[in-house]
Amino acid sequence: MKTHIENLLAKYFAGEATPDEIKKVNEYKKRHPQSFEVYKKAYNLNVFENHSFNKNTIQIVKDNKSQIYHVNKKVHWLWYAAATMMIFLALGIILHLQTLKTTIINHTANLKEVILPDGSKAILDKEATLSYQKNFWGEFKRKVTMQGRIFFHVTKKKGTKFQVKTDNLTVTVLGTMFTVNQLKEHTQIYLTEGKVKVNLNTPQPIILDKSGEQVIVSKENKLIKHNRINASLYASWKTNKISFNNCTVKDVLDFLNDSYGIEAHVEDPSVLNHKLFGSAPADDAQLILDAISHIVNSQIEINQQF
Repeated sequence: MKTHIENLLAKYFAGEATPDEIKKVNEYKKRHPQSFEVYKKAYNLNVFENHSFNKNTIQIVKDNKSQIYHVNKKVHWLWYAAATMMIFLALGIILHLQTLKTTIINHTANLKEVILPDGSKAILDKEATLSYQKNFWGEFKRKVTMQGRIFFHVTKKKGTKFQVKTDNLTVTVLGTMFTVNQLKEHTQIYLTEGKVKVNLNTPQPIILDKSGEQVIVSKENKLIKHNRINASLYASWKTNKISFNNCTVKDVLDFLNDSYGIEAHVEDPSVLNHKLFGSAPADDAQLILDAISHIVNSQIEINQQF
């Protein structure tokens, strides 16, 4: 059926279709308007010369003399075959380049879960943005771009990598679960499970392969920090609240710096090892700082807030 419609459209666009064939093309156009326009676009690329001609004769000029030759029907159909091949070669190029982009922005007051075409899951924090593309045939190349904070749980697909791109870096997924958090002045990547590769302006990429391992990268794509974190504290935002389960004051201040871009210091350093318990809203860092200040009875100074 595919070969038949391709040949039919080639004759139609060349102006050689019979009334019955024109009727069939119009029916196809009515049923598949988008496909018809793509075929039409391919033909109009003029990838070969298209001239009206007598399909039974051909004129050849030799030594300033013109001679008319009768064309064998096989040659006539060879012309159609060549025309069809050239049209759909151009069509293939168009279809390869043509993509459908999907962009998801979480404007809600809650976290948003998105299932990607390959079955991978993404959890978008408030105001986070996720974009991906599929080609004309609906194929997802397992590459996404993002802004904000997003947790990814990537499905395994043998022989196919999954990539996450921010404004300044690319994370190549070699495992399954991780979070990418793009802030104004730095980007944070931390691993929950599996393995990821972070490409930086360094001779070698950084590999994260231990649960709770993180890297902080500047907007100039330079390494700021590579360390282990309290995995349950850093990942608790996915419940829409921050849980302090036997965390120290230092743990929480580091967390606010890494995940929120808030650089804060306590007036009395001796309280840094004070243990904290409880929870607070994930979108109210100031409330967390006020609570810590009250609990440890020490002033907290904010040096920089991005």
